[in-house]
Amino acid sequence: MFIVVLAITQVTFLSFFKIFGVGPDLLLIAVVMACMRFERRWALIAGLACGLLKDALATHSFGIYALLYCLWSWLILQLSRKITIDYKLMPQILIVLMVLGNSIALRALSLAAQNTMLPFGIFVRTCLLESLYTAAISPLLFRLIEPVLSIQFRLPSVLSFKRKCD
Repeated sequence: MFIVVLAITQVTFLSFFKIFGVGPDLLLIAVVMACMRFERRWALIAGLACGLLKDALATHSFGIYALLYCLWSWLILQLSRKITIDYKLMPQILIVLMVLGNSIALRALSLAAQNTMLPFGIFVRTCLLESLYTAAISPLLFRLIEPVLSIQFRLPSVLSFKRKCD
């Protein structure tokens, strides 16, 4: 339910706050938060749900975001086994890397499917701007979502960035 609210907010309210036509990706932030908060299975399901919802709202081929968001969920879960993701800036670093990876993958798939090329300068500007904008808004979103998740799922505080061990 909360993912639907984020998706609607992203396509309606946040469309007024775009910078050079680029806005933050709230669903990608939700994927990172789910990977940090939920058990492995639920984090992957949340990634799939965010991806399917974004696919329903996007103009790309259906299934691209579902695949990418599941991939990002799986990679974060694998990474969390190797390093501590509890560090305060780690969620923002992950978000920047995920948005850059998303942009590169989407552009590569678009190029392969349509054989069209986006000018390199525009591509770099939108990739970097979207990554930084999404990472900048993520701490605010984490603080807004934390009370909802604590009440809805009765989980410990998200501010500690603790996730149940598998």
